[in-house]
Amino acid sequence: HKTFALAQKYDRLIDVHCDEIDDEQSRFVETVAALAHREGMGARVTASHTTAMHSYNGAYTSRLFRLLKMSGINFVANPLVNIHLQGRFDTYPKRRGITRVKEMLESGINVCFGHDDVFDPWYPLGTANMLQVLHMGLHVCQLMGYGQINDGLNLITHHSARTLNLQDYGIAAGNSANLIIL
Repeated sequence: HKTFALAQKYDRLIDVHCDEIDDEQSRFVETVAALAHREGMGARVTASHTTAMHSYNGAYTSRLFRLLKMSGINFVANPLVNIHLQGRFDTYPKRRGITRVKEMLESGINVCFGHDDVFDPWYPLGTANMLQVLHMGLHVCQLMGYGQINDGLNLITHHSARTLNLQDYGIAAGNSANLIIL
């Protein structure tokens, strides 16, 4: 695929915003994972949103997760904007509008939280505050167990660094001292 060839040629990461829809037949993430696996680029490929996954049936999801794990691709879930946009036209029961973060974490798939939209027509309340994203994400993804809350910051720090292929990330002697003071 040309996208993968260009990324390899110019040593770039790939971030595909895909399956951001409520349609259970939207399965582009499967194609992305298969291509990433075939090209050996999994750790350099990210699938963002993937909200259609909230509508997939269990049997398909089980098969898909094996491919996702094998491919090594990363995921970015965007709790704030996606719970606003997805499921809007559902009657009841309403879908949560977020990809399967909890299941990905349990499967050992790298997933992190993102903000996506900041003060625009898609999400007019955006502030770019990642702590707000984390707070909403923990609730919406039902990550309220003690261990899940305790590990929550990883969803906006270490998992994000892995997604961005950052080397020498974290607090350690010799690492860059990049930080935000709140």
